[in-house]
Amino acid sequence: MLYRAWLAVLGVILCAGSAWSEDPFLRDPDQRLWKPVADDVYLQELGSQIQTDRPILSVAHYDGTLYALTDQGGYRLDGQHLERVPELSAGLQRLRVLDDALWAMGSVGLYRMVGDRVQQISDLAFVDVCLLNGVVHAATTMDVYRYEQGRLDNLEPETGYRSTNITFHREDGTQVLPQPERMGPLIRIAAYSGFIEAPTSDDPDVLGIEDAPLQNLGAAPYSGPPRPK
Repeated sequence: MLYRAWLAVLGVILCAGSAWSEDPFLRDPDQRLWKPVADDVYLQELGSQIQTDRPILSVAHYDGTLYALTDQGGYRLDGQHLERVPELSAGLQRLRVLDDALWAMGSVGLYRMVGDRVQQISDLAFVDVCLLNGVVHAATTMDVYRYEQGRLDNLEPETGYRSTNITFHREDGTQVLPQPERMGPLIRIAAYSGFIEAPTSDDPDVLGIEDAPLQNLGAAPYSGPPRPK
């Protein structure tokens, strides 16, 4: 009897399984709250992996080509292989694409690539670059530079950055700091420019401040027994 009971249960499971297998969505069409969409070729995600014998430090996509950095220098992706870019030397740690150019930076300097031409802009150790009002700015750990007309100009004034520390003012209005302020240590820089505009609203609670009468929110005057003299 037990054997027949197991056969009956197994038969029910097989019947249910065959019924479910006929409907891959496990629901009748009139019970679905959605409808399937054909997965065309352009919707398919294609993934691949490029094997490297050294860790990748940074990647950037420039002019239709993927570039990568390792501790041995720069590479460009050619099909499924990384091809060495000899102009990008070892010691570079970061890649950025700004102002239609590829920028590479690290302990060996700052490099700029336009097309296939690579130019070393500086041999100082740079950590980051950003674009402010259409002009590229680059940073070392202690200074920020503006890149214009093929050269870097340090933004720090000749007499140092103004501060509220001890200073001496000369008769001509210039300021001298015994210990000038310095930036840094810098790790990354970013740019922001613009104005905060008024909200597009006619709600007086948003545009103004409620005109409330002044209230005495302090403690009430003392009204206990007379204080000892």
